[in-house]
Amino acid sequence: MISGSPCGSSTGLGGGDCGFDFEVGKQYLVYAFKDEAGELYTNICTRTTRSEKNRGSLAYLRGKREAPAANKEASTTTSKLCGRVIPTDATGSIDSQVLLVRVGSKSPVPDSEAGPDSDGSFCVTDIKPGKYHLLFVNRIEEALTSFVYFPGVSDLSEASAIVIPGHTPSDLVFNIPAQATFSVSGTVSNSDNPQPAKVKVMLMSASQPLLAYTANVAASGSFVFNQVLPGEYWAIVTVDASVESKWSTRKAGVEVVGDITHLSLELIAN
Repeated sequence: MISGSPCGSSTGLGGGDCGFDFEVGKQYLVYAFKDEAGELYTNICTRTTRSEKNRGSLAYLRGKREAPAANKEASTTTSKLCGRVIPTDATGSIDSQVLLVRVGSKSPVPDSEAGPDSDGSFCVTDIKPGKYHLLFVNRIEEALTSFVYFPGVSDLSEASAIVIPGHTPSDLVFNIPAQATFSVSGTVSNSDNPQPAKVKVMLMSASQPLLAYTANVAASGSFVFNQVLPGEYWAIVTVDASVESKWSTRKAGVEVVGDITHLSLELIAN
């Protein structure tokens, strides 16, 4: 948990580059990941949020149960959703999660999550009443290689919503089809000024708040995403918030239907 600033981790500048907008004097529970340089990094596509909005996770980390707030009933009704994911292609290194996302939510933070066991079984617990989409994601070396909605579709408009509490079977089967991925590479140009340190490129899905990729930009300006799922994305260049000069970028629309090798992006000094 941090107070006021990212303290040892980095983020973007906020706004269109997906940087997390920390407020001075506020406390946060930060979810950070290591970039290719081994440095911690966070943004709005993680579960980083104000500490008062994440009391349950804080209580768990401290080995305690969350004390009920004074204006809440001592016992809040929550539910559990259990089932099994069955991937079509189970080869390779698997780092998968089952996420529960409230229907209509535009937040990049899921409401609940669970890691499937080796046999694919999972249980998402402490679910508040509501209507949700069940989402399966898989990562290989930090890159999302599966992004599937229940009952086994990649398009949100075709997903089946789950009502909690409801009559959802305890043996729910979530079939995960194989999904192709493609490489996206290119360069970031900055003709008027030396390139600042710690430049990254983000690919953000134009329709899926939880689907995003991040890649470091080399000193030469080149970058590469080795595994990107098909779809329409916004490409944005970000600069570490600790850099004194202020930079901006124009986001570019990218349609990934195959390998892309010459994506050209521009970084502009204000």
